[in-house]
Amino acid sequence: METEWHTLGKVQYQKWSLYAMDWASQNVVDLRDYLVACAPYGGPIALLRDVKKQLKVASPETSLSSRELLLFNACGQQLGAVTWAPFDTKRETLVDMTWTDELRLLCVFTSGSCVTFSLTGDEETRFTLLPPASVDQIATFEAWGSGLVALTEKMALVQVLDVDSRRTLRLAWPYWSLNSSRAFIRMFY
Repeated sequence: METEWHTLGKVQYQKWSLYAMDWASQNVVDLRDYLVACAPYGGPIALLRDVKKQLKVASPETSLSSRELLLFNACGQQLGAVTWAPFDTKRETLVDMTWTDELRLLCVFTSGSCVTFSLTGDEETRFTLLPPASVDQIATFEAWGSGLVALTEKMALVQVLDVDSRRTLRLAWPYWSLNSSRAFIRMFY
């Protein structure tokens, strides 16, 4: 057990390193190169290499073209993995990912499609937030419990109360869009 002493103002505190995370065996070198979703209260951790950042290759056998969604417990031991190639070939852009209260990983894409994965990486549900012919895209979302609300680029809100029910409620603001920010700013400021 390794200890280090640090000073915070006038107080000394000690940092104890109990163990190293086991994800180094999966060539996870630096967490800043990954999109990370951590469940609360010491729950599972999901890592997906960020394509916007350059990858530091730890070994020559590491493939730069294929990405994997890696699922770990709080100690860094791998629980499962998902091949991300089907999403990359469809040019699906991930908005973000988060854990539900049932410890399922919820991934939301700009196209409006949503996929949930189990702790071991098995796909559980797949549904869409937007109609099939929609040209709108998801800009951001916020999740709670087992539901979510998403904001589209045309400033429409889409709500799903439970990802198992897959029933969407769409609330639209017809005259607003992210391009008409002046009208939005004038209205509130």
